[in-house]
Amino acid sequence: MSNRVSESIAETFENLSDLDGVEVDGCWLKWSALAALASRLDLLIEETGAPAQARIGLVARNHPESVAAFLGLLKGGYCVVLINPFQTEQAIAEDVAQLGLSLMMAEPEDFDGLGLARSAKENNFPLINLGALEGRAPHLVQHCTAQAKPESEDCALLIGTSGTSGKPKRIPIRYDTLFASVVETDTINREFGEERRPGLKPSPLIQYSPLAHITGALTIARVGITGRRLILLKKFDPKKWIQAISTYKHQIAGLPPAMMKMVLDEAPGADELQSLRAVWTGSAPPDPAVVLEFEKRYSVHVLGNYGATEYCGAIANERLVDRIEYGRAKNGAVGRVRRHVADFRIVDPDTGSEKAGEGVLEVRVHRVGPEWIRTSDLASIDDDDCLFIHGRADDAINRGGFKIVPTIITDALKQHDAVDEAFALGLADARLGQVPVAIVQLHSGAEATAEILLAHLRNKLVAYQVPIAIKIVATLPRTPSMKFDKPGMRALFDDDHPIKSAG
Repeated sequence: MSNRVSESIAETFENLSDLDGVEVDGCWLKWSALAALASRLDLLIEETGAPAQARIGLVARNHPESVAAFLGLLKGGYCVVLINPFQTEQAIAEDVAQLGLSLMMAEPEDFDGLGLARSAKENNFPLINLGALEGRAPHLVQHCTAQAKPESEDCALLIGTSGTSGKPKRIPIRYDTLFASVVETDTINREFGEERRPGLKPSPLIQYSPLAHITGALTIARVGITGRRLILLKKFDPKKWIQAISTYKHQIAGLPPAMMKMVLDEAPGADELQSLRAVWTGSAPPDPAVVLEFEKRYSVHVLGNYGATEYCGAIANERLVDRIEYGRAKNGAVGRVRRHVADFRIVDPDTGSEKAGEGVLEVRVHRVGPEWIRTSDLASIDDDDCLFIHGRADDAINRGGFKIVPTIITDALKQHDAVDEAFALGLADARLGQVPVAIVQLHSGAEATAEILLAHLRNKLVAYQVPIAIKIVATLPRTPSMKFDKPGMRALFDDDHPIKSAG
């Protein structure tokens, strides 16, 4: 199969073979090492009889073996089904049983703990052990002929959403969509303030997001397509992120809100981050106090960014030139909508009719397809085409007919000196429909009880907005991509987790 993604990765493997490709824990791996593992996998796939464009599962970790496998599969034109290793064995077994895989591959460490051999046997497909770049070569573990039907010839990825609001959905991404997203990302990075300097290599990309998530997958695909170097973080580590910025003098970098706070808590010196012009953030609304502190401490602009798995990348972003011109006049905006990338409209949440002002955001992303995608985001677009996200329509808590936006509760909680982070959600209630509850993480060394925090809220909120219970935890549950884990939050209030009622 011929497509620009596969062709570009093949050119990178061939033309950059003697150059550094991926850095892991301070050691650089050549492109030739990644290409060699990918070539070995090609032979094993051929041995299984997997059809062209087959669905091939990859239990994807932020390790060089998974990176080589991912790029090799894209080079081969397959449909790569990214499987999140941070699931339970049962969840992976249920996922795999529904995917129609021709075969699956994984790193050695995942064979025992995730029950992959049993899943392969039960679903009758071959299983490949990726081995190690510096160790045993990839090899077949489960020998059988690949039986599954080929996927559509233009499907590059079948990738799960982040799962912050429930069970992740699988989103298909075409090869042309993937390539268009990579090209657009380079444009967006220039708008964030990245300048290419003649004669100097661009700074390496930093892989801070899991490969099984869209941000991580797009970063690795971009590395393969453009030949840009990569710093591979097995998981986000603020010390390693700071070291990367200090060593390679990045002009821009990405930091989701939770990771930005982790960097602040690490308290690097201003000289360590002095090369940065801007940091872009997304995935969740940032805490304004964290943003202002980061900007003040490091003399850097924090810029908004809006995207989703369904869009295969960003469709709105804040530009450095706009921030310099307007300052904080557009405070709260995630950025300007990219009209050449997508169509946007605001609709009434009940009737679906297009309306002015605030409503539910719908988008039609040109690189994805002609259908309108209805989001769960409450949004508005001003006269300068700046997009404001006001919350999520599906997060609103309906307490006996009174609508409560969770951020009203969390913002009030964070006004208490002891509260570091907070999350609010609605629980089903037989009488009222829903009732609000909250989960709180305190500052290190701080002390507060649920009763104290509820008393604080009664002084800040109207009666129906006050949660019926507050649970204080050491750390708020998060997904591997550091978004709040809403199912995990809800589980804290299961029957086996007693709650303290507000009365």
